[in-house]
Amino acid sequence: MIRSPKMVIDSLITSRPIEAVIRSLLRLNMIDRVQIKSVNRITSVSMIGHSLNTIIAIQALHNFVEWENLFLWSLYSFGIAFAVFYCNHKKAMRPISGATGFVPVGYKAILLAVLLALPWAILITLCLGAKNSHIDLIVVALALGMAASGSIVLSPIRPAAIAYMATILVSTLITIFIVLKGQGYAILGALAFSYLLFLVSLINIVWERFSERVSSMRQLETAIVETTEARAQIESVAMTDSLTDLPNRRSFVTCLSNSYDSGQNVSRSNYALLYLDLDHFKMVNDSLGHPVGDELLKVVAKRISANIRPDDIAARLGGDEFAILAKNIYQNDQAATVARRLISELSKPYQIMNHDITIGVSIGIVIGKINVDKDELMKLSDVAMYEAKAAGRNTYRIFQEEMQERVNQKRTIEIGLHKALQENEFELHFQPIYSLAPLKLAGMEALIRWRHPDKGLIAPDEFLPVADEVGVMDRIGRWVMLEACRQAVCWPRSLFVAVNISPTEIISGNLGSNITKALKISGLPASRLEIEITETALLNNVRSVQRQLHDIKKIGAHISMDDFGTGYSSLSYLANFPFDKIKIDRSFIHDLEHSPKSLAIVRTIIQLARNFECAVVAEGLETSEQLVSLKDLGVNQGQGYYLSKPLPTEKVIDFLAVNYRVMKRSEKYV
Repeated sequence: MIRSPKMVIDSLITSRPIEAVIRSLLRLNMIDRVQIKSVNRITSVSMIGHSLNTIIAIQALHNFVEWENLFLWSLYSFGIAFAVFYCNHKKAMRPISGATGFVPVGYKAILLAVLLALPWAILITLCLGAKNSHIDLIVVALALGMAASGSIVLSPIRPAAIAYMATILVSTLITIFIVLKGQGYAILGALAFSYLLFLVSLINIVWERFSERVSSMRQLETAIVETTEARAQIESVAMTDSLTDLPNRRSFVTCLSNSYDSGQNVSRSNYALLYLDLDHFKMVNDSLGHPVGDELLKVVAKRISANIRPDDIAARLGGDEFAILAKNIYQNDQAATVARRLISELSKPYQIMNHDITIGVSIGIVIGKINVDKDELMKLSDVAMYEAKAAGRNTYRIFQEEMQERVNQKRTIEIGLHKALQENEFELHFQPIYSLAPLKLAGMEALIRWRHPDKGLIAPDEFLPVADEVGVMDRIGRWVMLEACRQAVCWPRSLFVAVNISPTEIISGNLGSNITKALKISGLPASRLEIEITETALLNNVRSVQRQLHDIKKIGAHISMDDFGTGYSSLSYLANFPFDKIKIDRSFIHDLEHSPKSLAIVRTIIQLARNFECAVVAEGLETSEQLVSLKDLGVNQGQGYYLSKPLPTEKVIDFLAVNYRVMKRSEKYV
């Protein structure tokens, strides 16, 4: 097989000896920037010294060397010194300040070293052997001095230092032993040779010391880089939410701060801040556990990120709260469009760890037209968010000035709730529930009121939503249960007491034990207790709710679905939960006489209740005509202002006495 020249060259290059030579040559060309900086620091001074020695040589030799040769020599010597000085001054070879690492300038450094040494090598050749011992000593002294000083200056770049020193001393040895063939210069030759060995050793010693310094500098640089990277990583972790990988509150506030610090005032930059709070997340977290809640938050974060623009910034502020800084928002409609899109996406069902979960989101919006600082901006968006919650949740509200007053009122209620629990400021009112055919008192529904020391009687609609948000609803629920049972035990045995249960009490998982404890302390028979649950409480963690309701049935209490028809009204609720009664919401009763649709709905609910063997209770009965219609439709029980308004505790006994006289005292008191 005939091998091409290229193949032969390739095989030679890849052979081990030649490959080692090539690698050495490549390493020779790589010079550390630290080495270059060390040489550059004294290059200018060295070139001045080079020029001064050139002037001394001209002054000493002008009578012994032809002026043409001396002129050309001096021209070259000054020229190379100026060229090196100029390159150094213009930083042509200097690294970027603070930069480190290797650069391929080794060959260039060696070439400059040789060019700098050539004037003195040429001077040896021109002047040595001029038959004047005085001149010989001057020339050798200049040459050896320049060889020593130049090699020391270049010692950080060892190849360049050796090249500089060798160019001068080797040319001296060649001139003495080859051109002049000794001729009495053997001593000078021996001196030059010993000087050569001495300088090589000196260069190596200086190089080793310098290498140790460079190694220490590299270690320091590595430590600095590692520290910087670690700091950047820590800073990144500190600015990122570990669960969702979104920016955290600190990062988000910093972003707002940067906008203000750079003069990008919100009112001028047309920002909009959207404050998001998930609806019913606490219910999911408490009933299904924190792992499910965490996974839900991750999915929520992904949906938020997928539904904002690239320039917008989304962050998790903590818990189930998120925020979005939307840029280039000029009108309320633009912010509303963003909010509606987020509500639509976040309200879609979630499949988390084999659980079907439905949540919502309440969004508060502050448009950039409001000229406030970043801290106030966050507060105002929070105010608007709570307005959205108060409006029924899963909606948005844009901040208006009048919202602040309502928030202040809410905060007052929040502070007062804790005091009310300690000072026993809550009280119960009872609204009678009648059997309709014949009309007869059947029981009473317990309704909580707050007897505020300054504001008087406060309705539950004003403080119970706040109690739920601040986490005292469960305590209030336990108090209502126990107090209602204590009051009912003093009533005639045929009367029951109905107690409303909030979703929070069901989520806690302690509903059964709370009921058992209240019955035991009060002495009320379980058969005289009726638990009223709204459809909202059945939305999440159906299995847990189902288990708790069956436990209540085992205790002996009765269960009623409150406000039927206003929520989701799933027929599966009637099939899967052990309800004894269905309470028709007052909105259908109010329009019963004038709305065929309401009448049709009531008839349908009554038929459903019969099919599931449940009694029917009508709420909001306000006229005699409604009473007659409900009787005709077959409604079992009713309550409303036509029959009786809610009564404070102190009036209940008098009410019962009057009613039982009317009913000819058909019951005995316990």
